[in-house]
Amino acid sequence: MPPLSIPYRWWAVAAAFVGMAGGYGAITTIAVLIAPFEGEFGWLRSDLSLAYTLLTIGAAFGGLFAGRLADRLPTGPIAATGAVIVGAGLVLIGFQTRIAAIQAIYLTIGFLGFACLYAPLLTTVSLWFERGLGLAIGIVTAGGAVGQGLVPPLFQAMIAGLGWRAACAVLGVGFILVIAPAVLLLRKPPSGSRVAGNAVTAWPVSPSVSLPLLALAALTCCILMGVPSVHLVAFAVGEGLDPAAATGLMSVLMLSGAVGRIAAGPLVDRFGPLASYAALSVLQTGTVYLFVLTGPGPFLYAVAAAYGLGFGGVMTASVCAVRAAVPARSVGSAMAVVALLAWIGMGAGGYQAGLCFDATGSYELPFAHAALAGVVNLAVLGVLAVLIRQAQSRQEGPVVAVAIAA
Repeated sequence: MPPLSIPYRWWAVAAAFVGMAGGYGAITTIAVLIAPFEGEFGWLRSDLSLAYTLLTIGAAFGGLFAGRLADRLPTGPIAATGAVIVGAGLVLIGFQTRIAAIQAIYLTIGFLGFACLYAPLLTTVSLWFERGLGLAIGIVTAGGAVGQGLVPPLFQAMIAGLGWRAACAVLGVGFILVIAPAVLLLRKPPSGSRVAGNAVTAWPVSPSVSLPLLALAALTCCILMGVPSVHLVAFAVGEGLDPAAATGLMSVLMLSGAVGRIAAGPLVDRFGPLASYAALSVLQTGTVYLFVLTGPGPFLYAVAAAYGLGFGGVMTASVCAVRAAVPARSVGSAMAVVALLAWIGMGAGGYQAGLCFDATGSYELPFAHAALAGVVNLAVLGVLAVLIRQAQSRQEGPVVAVAIAA
């Protein structure tokens, strides 16, 4: 047991942070491997993007199963199993010579690996907090951004020094040795405890209405996210940056995203998850197309930092919105459903960008599609806000208004 001077819920946050860093860090390996794979095998970027798409599909559908497990079984063994599978998959990639095998491995990493980390980690942490949920979720989701920010330059340096095959093996073993023991510490609140109940007041809209809208918002939001997440490194190289500088650009984006995810926590706790979600979506949508309008100079890094704040904060707000929309007993399954649509969106965004680049030789059209998806996302959030406001107006008493604002 952790020392009593630190409440266990914060140990749970720390363990989930490490797990998220590992899971999301593994996803970024695809972007770093595009250049070595092109150089050695001559594979098309659309085929390489398909590996990412298959990972997201695996994470989406595997998450439905993992989410149900998270509502019923202890978290530690589920998450540790996922971490081992992620690490083993990275090791196996280093032995491959066929694109189909690499695509199949990334599919497995998503379905049996990442899926066992995402919903179980977020579900467990959300059950430990009666107050300050936004900050706790912000810290956990920031782990994903830290992983996305630190793994690419680390992996790029390992590839430069060891070659991509040995780099995959070393990174995979490192994940197994570090991530799996950390997440094995996770456990849920005791049944019947106050924090294990439905401590966060649900929105005055039925989950059968709010949850599909949140899932649709996640789909469109992640179509936007999928473009920079998969193609920013390759885009930056095409703009004249060397591979190290290009992965550095990705690190700026992701580390800014870590700041955004933590900063979004107090915003959610103060203004509510839906209002915060919309505000951060405006920032993300308003900056994504600036990548193709900016030359390879310092302003490109400024765009990456600004986009990262919105990109990161949206995830915190979205997770808190799901938690506010459903009772605690079904939060794992609800997060898995929203994640299903989110990962489909990530995969679709990344794949369409590869197809458009192969057809046009430019990233202008993919980033334009990303901005359009962001506009649709804001429209969906607007519909949900109207429905909540209408439901609020039909209820009486100041307690309701306070609960919705929370």
